[in-house]
Amino acid sequence: MGIYGTRHVLKLPRYGDVHTGCDWIDVYVQGVPEHCGPAGPGAPDPYDDFLLEYVASPAGGLHAIAIVREDDVGDGLRYSEPLVLMSAAQYFKTPFEELLDLICDRLRGNRPRWLGEFQLEDGSTRVVFEDNSSILVPPDKARTSK
Repeated sequence: MGIYGTRHVLKLPRYGDVHTGCDWIDVYVQGVPEHCGPAGPGAPDPYDDFLLEYVASPAGGLHAIAIVREDDVGDGLRYSEPLVLMSAAQYFKTPFEELLDLICDRLRGNRPRWLGEFQLEDGSTRVVFEDNSSILVPPDKARTSK
């Protein structure tokens, strides 16, 4: 049995940058209810080996937020590789734009950022990254990209 409740589902580029031909994945913002924590003041927290220390949420009702890829199956209580893990208090005070940048940075990992792209005469698209690497997206994939 899991301890998480889905608060939001975001459709984001698999590797953090939107560009022609990029793949998309669902990213889940999972809330951990406030009752999943210590039984009372000074009591041990059964989740402290994989969640942040419990801090009362300004909106109440939440202990923490875990943001995960659709393919992070975890073991029911713990995700294997959360993109972001934060207290509910931190989540509520973080502007969405900052949170989105953080999630996309984590999705990107060590890959270079998207820099630009240009369409070639044959209909294919050259996508260029900040380290001067590039990929060529064929015309059929460029037209179907969402």
